[in-house]
Amino acid sequence: GVLAGLKERGLVEGRDYRYTIRNAQGDMATVSGLVDAAARESDLLITFSTPTLQAAMQRVKQLPIVFNYVGDPIAAGAGTTNESHRPNVTGTYLVGAYDQMLPLIRKYLPNARVLGTVYVPAEVNMVSQKDVMEKAARHEGFELRAVAANAPGEIADAALALVAGRVDAICQLPGNLTASGFPAIAQPARRARVPIFGFMSSQARDSVLTLARD
Repeated sequence: GVLAGLKERGLVEGRDYRYTIRNAQGDMATVSGLVDAAARESDLLITFSTPTLQAAMQRVKQLPIVFNYVGDPIAAGAGTTNESHRPNVTGTYLVGAYDQMLPLIRKYLPNARVLGTVYVPAEVNMVSQKDVMEKAARHEGFELRAVAANAPGEIADAALALVAGRVDAICQLPGNLTASGFPAIAQPARRARVPIFGFMSSQARDSVLTLARD
């Protein structure tokens, strides 16, 4: 999307800019090193996710940082308001469509009472967004049960705990760890015949692929 946006603005790779992609492959322990390497070679950093934004802000004080794929930059430490923020940090963020999702679940599951979700306490964006989703759930008459997962290996156990607790559906809160580990949520939900609602189109594709392999 970023590359498409540059092209739409008439910028040409090789003439107006060059770019390098660095991917930690979900291993947050390597992010600091990637940020340091990028800062030595770049005029501007573009971060994808809250953890990479936080790492960039900790280690880069002068270069411009443009963030995206962030749910709550204020909670991440980018500033105190949209207008009052670090002078070298800007970007775009979006809140999950909770006010649209919860009525949709009510429409499809009119008798549902309890929804489950897996969240990561170390991800400030998930903690912040969980509060927003809980408020939207209460408005629609749902109880939201959130089970914590602190590492990739804990995602499947958290999902198993949800289905064992007899939730009526899983509404998966957007997050970095749970996005990469979504198949581990889809498998136990499918076996327990618990429907899943998600906010990312990639999760629908991952779920189909997981079920096809299962």
